[in-house]
Amino acid sequence: MNEGFKVERFTMEENSSEELLRKSVEHIHYEIPMFRACVDFLRRFALKEASTYEEYVNWQLYVEGLANHARILYDFFYHENREKDDILAKDFLNDTSRDLFKQKRTAKENFKDVIIKCHKQLAHLTMARVTQYSLPQNKGWDSRGISSMMEITIQAFWEALGDDKKEWFQNYPIVLFENKLN
Repeated sequence: MNEGFKVERFTMEENSSEELLRKSVEHIHYEIPMFRACVDFLRRFALKEASTYEEYVNWQLYVEGLANHARILYDFFYHENREKDDILAKDFLNDTSRDLFKQKRTAKENFKDVIIKCHKQLAHLTMARVTQYSLPQNKGWDSRGISSMMEITIQAFWEALGDDKKEWFQNYPIVLFENKLN
């Protein structure tokens, strides 16, 4: 076992503070642009355009990146009950703004098939991956549809944030919450 690496037990409830939330913005700031970069790449380049094995592998990496970042953002925006140290959108919102966020975001049920696909096709080696998701009609990823749903949710989060929290996000060079719904 590697003696140089130690994971300490941590829970948000025990350690929740404004300072930790401020630090977490950096990671939210990473996830949203990475999700968008994967979507943009997949919109520009179709798999059929891959003429070499290297191009095929690169395309697959962007598909996996899309699924990974979509899943991370879904967990952030939609999970109500945290796993020990999860950072959730609700941590940034008061009761009134949480209700507004839930009303304006894409309905959680709309992500059901996407999240199942992330789990079955990419996150785990499963029998469903071998059977159901190896069929040509189930292999593709609707990056435009996933992006549209996620962008509505990202915008709803921004609109629900209080001005004090918006300031935290605006300290980063990439604009996260411009309207990307077009």
